[in-house]
Amino acid sequence: MHNIFLIKIRMWKTLLTAGAMFSILSFVDTALAQTQTEIPNPITATTFPCLIKAITAGAVQIAIPLAVLAIIIAGVRFLFAGIRGSDAEITKAKQMLFWVVIGAAVVVGSFAIANAAVTFLGGQPTEVAC
Repeated sequence: MHNIFLIKIRMWKTLLTAGAMFSILSFVDTALAQTQTEIPNPITATTFPCLIKAITAGAVQIAIPLAVLAIIIAGVRFLFAGIRGSDAEITKAKQMLFWVVIGAAVVVGSFAIANAAVTFLGGQPTEVAC
């Protein structure tokens, strides 16, 4: 009998939570529908080279902070592996650092190649043109 009571409580919690989420989402939808009549275009690029440049610039803005964080984590792994004296963990930390640096180089290289391609195709790689 006790298990049935717990199941009913869980069921009511689930139904109340789902009902609350549904009412919040429906309220937000009606509030947005009353204030906005059209959806703004988030893509500000007017040409394809500018679009490629914007995408690679966004990738750099996301990847560089993640790479810095991953390098810090690799350093901490080096530190703890050195304290423990584990050669296997030191090897894993070296591999992590190697692949983080390679990944960051690929992302920054793609940005450089995109800018070179925009310039080569006759576009302007500056922010004013895009």
